This record gives sequence, structure tokens and C-alpha cells, in this order.
Amino acid sequence: MSSFSTLLAFVALCTTAFCRSIPNGWDFYNTDSPPDHVVTLHIGVKQQSFDKLVDNLYEVSDPDHERYGQYLSKEEVENLVRPHHTSLDAVDQWLKHAGVDISSVERTPAKDWVSITVPVSLAENSSGQVQHVPSSFHWTHGRSSLSSSLLKAPGSRETVPSGPVPQSCNDPDGFITPACLRDFYHFSNYVPKTELDVETIMALTHPTPVEVYSVGQSAEPDNQNEAFLSWALFTLNQTNPPSVISTSFADNEVDIPIDYANRLCNAIAQLGARGISVIFGSGDGGVDNNVDCSAITNATAFQPSFPGGCPFITSVGGTQGFNPERAVGGPNSTANYRGSGAGFSNYFPRPKYQDEAVAAYLKKLGTKYTGLFNATGRAFPDISAQSSNFPIIDNGEVFADSGTSASGPVVAAIISLLNDYRLSIGKPPLGFLNPWLYSKGFEGLNDILIGRSEGCDERGFDASTGWDPVTGLGTPDFVKLQKLV
Repeated sequence: MSSFSTLLAFVALCTTAFCRSIPNGWDFYNTDSPPDHVVTLHIGVKQQSFDKLVDNLYEVSDPDHERYGQYLSKEEVENLVRPHHTSLDAVDQWLKHAGVDISSVERTPAKDWVSITVPVSLAENSSGQVQHVPSSFHWTHGRSSLSSSLLKAPGSRETVPSGPVPQSCNDPDGFITPACLRDFYHFSNYVPKTELDVETIMALTHPTPVEVYSVGQSAEPDNQNEAFLSWALFTLNQTNPPSVISTSFADNEVDIPIDYANRLCNAIAQLGARGISVIFGSGDGGVDNNVDCSAITNATAFQPSFPGGCPFITSVGGTQGFNPERAVGGPNSTANYRGSGAGFSNYFPRPKYQDEAVAAYLKKLGTKYTGLFNATGRAFPDISAQSSNFPIIDNGEVFADSGTSASGPVVAAIISLLNDYRLSIGKPPLGFLNPWLYSKGFEGLNDILIGRSEGCDERGFDASTGWDPVTGLGTPDFVKLQKLV
């Protein structure tokens, strides 16, 4: 998707009064594009029964519900989100009026996304009609409610063991190797019966099959959001997509139009309803994701990342060290990135599955940082893992890299092995993880008590007993988790 079409979509949002301000990094330009230059536009059509899909998602993901693990098929998901025929007709009429050849329009199987490839001259004429856009278009609607069955809150559990560090973790160069991760998180004895993130997950799950999705245009390296949408639509169209997907992607939430963020999050909910675990690193900037610290004051609000705030993903923070394991960030941090990404979304309300766990932390926090974050927003991360000093091999050269681009694949690898075990005993994959993590899975995690989601000027949330906006519920212990699943 070209820069022009991205700007066109943004202008459409502003025209319909859903843009409050220009996102950081955006500028308006008056330079005319060649009228015959061709662009591809993606148009989201209002999904008819997304609330019902969310209800289904929580039922099949709640370990205490009778439908747990009874995931929906691709066709069942598509039927739930398929727009009403009046919406489809309204969109077609709008496109015809704009001069688009309807026979050239491409649609997703659910018909909730429309793609058109048109010259700039026609696109400009279309954008001029945005004030008359039918209500079927996604940017004219707010988010759907996030209802779920009430899940029990986490109780007490073990903190990080302080026993001997595995010999495999005493690397002379200080690298966190696959052998170290297997020993430290206790899955070295499990054999499956069947760049940074890619190398990590493949090293830990072999011989479990791994698929690599590479999206985006090399000519537009900063155009990440459009690549993310392309990935989501491609994956939804697959008959048998992977049961676990790990993505190392984070952007500032405020930089993404809210309705666009909602539709991307909705796509992830559709994957979850089909029994797919979607895992993202939480970011590497603590509470101040991707900001210029020279412009930060004590009154500057925290900057949450996206898609960390999407309630349908599992967000993974970063840890370091072994005795004890601690969060990246804070006075004792030795990692080469600032802090484990964490915070509270300004776009998405807090889902019920984490209500009690988050409320317990907020009670301990008291009035500290009041006004700098949305206390009622979806809180992240959900879980964490080692993230510092991973060896990367590039063209035969070995160097160290760090970040939640490493911890996300570590968690994804462990979930893949747990799925492998469940399948071997006749059970379905774990699917959307969070309802299970917050109600039962936390008992198989090590509580991290040291560290801070450090942003600018050392500010940030501190790790604490139970869930915290630094490392979430803790780090995995495969043996304990295997017993729980």
C-alpha cells in the first residue's frame, strides 16, 4: 500500500471527524501525485455480528466453560463477521458513484474487506466524497464491547527459584543460548512428537514445523501498519494456519487511528476464535514507547504501544538474569535496551479476564503516576521471558541482540510444545491464551519481583507480587505448565 493511499485513508478519517489530531510523525503535504499513478486501497466494511464472535471467542477460550476448546471453523468465523447485505450494497453503490469498476473489486471471503486498485485521480475524487460515505464503512463506528464470562483471579504462587543456575547458562560470552533456555524453563527433556525472532523460535521447537510470514515493501520500510493488515488478511484466508503465531512488532498506539487499530484487533479475535494463539512482544521502551526523552517531563503521559493493548493478543515482556531472574529496566538492569514494554491502553478497555489481577496491582500502586496512564485500559504485558543478549548469526558472524523480539518467540515456542503435548493426549490446542493464563495458567509461572518498566528519566512501574505492568504474570516453567494443560 503506497504512502499516498495511507495518507488518503488518514484524510478520510479526519474528514469524518474521527481524527482528533495529526499522529506523531505525520505531516500534510501539498505536493501533487501524478494523476495516473496507481494505488491500492483497503476498505473495511462494517462486520455484522462481531459481538457474537467475541462471545464465542471467550466461551471456547475459558477453561471453566463447557465449550472450552471447541473452536470455530474458518467458515463459521466468516459467517459471523460477514457484513449485512445492505452494507455491501451501500459500499458498491458508493464505489460505482466514484467511478470504480465493480468487477475489478477484490473482497475477502467474509466480504468484510474490499480492495481496489485505482489511479490517483480517481482516488482523489473518491476522497472528496468521504463526507457522504455510507455508515457501512468501519471508520464511522466505535469499538465493540469486550464481554466475557467472569474468571477467577490469580491466587498465590511460587516466586522465581533461587537455586543453582544451569551450567548451560554460564556461556563464556554471556549469550542466552537455546540450550540455556531449555534448561532454565525446564523443557530440555521434552521431545516434540511431531533473524532474532525466527532463529530463536526455530532453535527451541525443532522438529515442530515453523512457517515464516514476511510482509511489507522494502521500498517503504516505515510502512509497518499496512504490512500488518496484509498479514492479518492473508492469515485469515488460510484453511489451516499455524496454531501459534509470534510477531515482533510494536508501534505507538497514539500514532494509529483508533478505528484502524480496532479492525486490526478484530482480525486477531477472529484468529483466536479458530484456536490460534497470537503472541506479540510488548516493546522495548518501558512506559515511554518510541519517544524522544528530551521532550518528556514529569507531567507527560505514558506512551503505550500497539498492539500491546489489543485484548485478543498475548503480550510478552522481557527479563534478564538467573539468580534471581528480573525484569529488564530499573537500577539493576544490565540489558542493552531501556525497559520491558508495559502500560495501559488508551484505546481498549480492560477485559474482564484480567480485572482482579490488575485491580490488585493498582491498589498497591495507590496514587503514584495518577493522570499519566489510563487505569481502566487493557493492561500489558501478560507474561514474560528472557530477552537479553541472544546470539544472532548473520552471514557467518555472531553478535548479541536483545528485546522482546526475543522473549515473544521464547513464549511462542513453549506454547507450541504445550500444544504438541495436548494434541498427543487427544486435546485441542490452547488457542487464545489469556483467559486460561489469568485463571489457571499463572500457577505454572514464576513471579518476577525485581525490575521496572523503565521509560524516560527512570520513571516506570515496578515489578511486584502477582501481576504487574512490567513482566505480567511471570515467566514460564514448562514442567508446571504441562501438568496444568
